[in-house]
Amino acid sequence: MHLRGLDLNLLIILDVLLAERNVTRTGERVHLSQSATSGALSRLREFFDDQLLVQVGQRMELTPFAEMLSEEVHDVISKCEAIVDKNQKFDPETSTRTFRLNISDASATVVMNKAISLIQQQAPHIRLDISSIIDGPISEYLNIGVIDLIVTPEKLVSTQHPSEFLFDDQFVCVVWSGNPLCNTGIDLNSYLSSGHIVARFSKMIGWAMDEVFLSESGYQRRIDIVVPSFSMLMTQLIGTNLIATVHERFARYYAKYLPITMFPCPVNTVPFGMKLQWHRHHDGDLGIQWLRNVMHSSVSDIDPLS
Repeated sequence: MHLRGLDLNLLIILDVLLAERNVTRTGERVHLSQSATSGALSRLREFFDDQLLVQVGQRMELTPFAEMLSEEVHDVISKCEAIVDKNQKFDPETSTRTFRLNISDASATVVMNKAISLIQQQAPHIRLDISSIIDGPISEYLNIGVIDLIVTPEKLVSTQHPSEFLFDDQFVCVVWSGNPLCNTGIDLNSYLSSGHIVARFSKMIGWAMDEVFLSESGYQRRIDIVVPSFSMLMTQLIGTNLIATVHERFARYYAKYLPITMFPCPVNTVPFGMKLQWHRHHDGDLGIQWLRNVMHSSVSDIDPLS
């Protein structure tokens, strides 16, 4: 079908190009060769009289016009997919679908071991593409179709899309078992005077995730070490006198394997919810519904917080 001379099938390719910003990955997702995908990009450039994607250093960037198109194009494609999917079935036993999940390594430690086991049992042919870094608002990643499902603290949930509670958590302090604080405990004074190690894994966020909560208390820590993941934070803590403020459920897991000790956080941080979020147009998507159910099953028997 054509609209004003544009083959509408090219809009599907354009949607993926604007999301992936990479010809090779786009071709893989739409099942076209790299040369065919490059040809489609050339036709789109000619039609819109715009380069759409330009080489900047080692990567491709969107032109201002492409930035403007991105959300609108994906919204159109998502609505079309929602219409097509209304009467579609999803059979996990035979599906070969790829689901894109965004979850921090801290939450993945709590959820994904059991979730992956359930997925392999129920849907042996599907592919799960897991990422942990987001360089912009969550809604943007849902809007352009890069992510199907996100696990995020409730404070970061987008109001544009539906979400649901997955599990609760809270912050605790963690130190190496050789830290002198293991003998004295951690009070507010020792917490504020000690050096801290934090995880900052997003270019979007110039602060560590726990700083969102701590900032509300009015206190400020001394941050000595910044690492790009929660898992690296736990291993780099060993042999130091630093304090890490991390999710309790994540700390419990590592306490089984590393010489660390947990303490209550002396700053009054209340428990918080972790939520699942997906695009509003995929509310009726049976595949997304199935994956959400798997995620809920994976946390159905986790222990209560201390």
